[in-house]
Amino acid sequence: VREFDTAVREGLLKGARTRIFQRGQRILEAGEIPDQLGIVLSGMVELCGTPQSPNCGVLLLTRGDLLVPMATLYDEPCLTAATALSRSRLIMLDRAAVIQEATSHADLAMALARVMGAQWRMAVRHIIDLKCRSAAERLAAILLRFVDYAEEEFAELPFTKTTLAARLGVSRETLSRIIQVVADNGIVLRGSK
Repeated sequence: VREFDTAVREGLLKGARTRIFQRGQRILEAGEIPDQLGIVLSGMVELCGTPQSPNCGVLLLTRGDLLVPMATLYDEPCLTAATALSRSRLIMLDRAAVIQEATSHADLAMALARVMGAQWRMAVRHIIDLKCRSAAERLAAILLRFVDYAEEEFAELPFTKTTLAARLGVSRETLSRIIQVVADNGIVLRGSK
């Protein structure tokens, strides 16, 4: 928002409010049509769960990411739910204000397109991970991501190992085996840390 001129910023922030979500708190439900565009200011949010599969993790969002921009801007139901994985602070922009400013200012429309394109690229990377990386490589990648965003010396899993297994697309038994493979390569998971 800082990159836009004062008039655009004021238009975007008209009716905006900051919200704090605690770890595990649901921000949006799958199927809900959001009337606000959320921007993650701090913390980690996961797009997860569908009406058919509530433990299906799709995408991790961190500082600067937009929460379901396509559903918000085009008045469509969310394909997934959104859950705070850690204490998270989001600014919630009024959908009508965002649409009004985006239709009036090409630089805002291009910025929204850039963010949506970046989320598409993240989704494609996730698909590539599932198709081209081993389960141990996927586990190491997600654990290192949690370490990158940890506020303390040790990262803590924001969900159970059963949920982690589902996020990785493996069984609980396979997860136990790949935890050892990852530990042999220097990334140790003990309990939830």
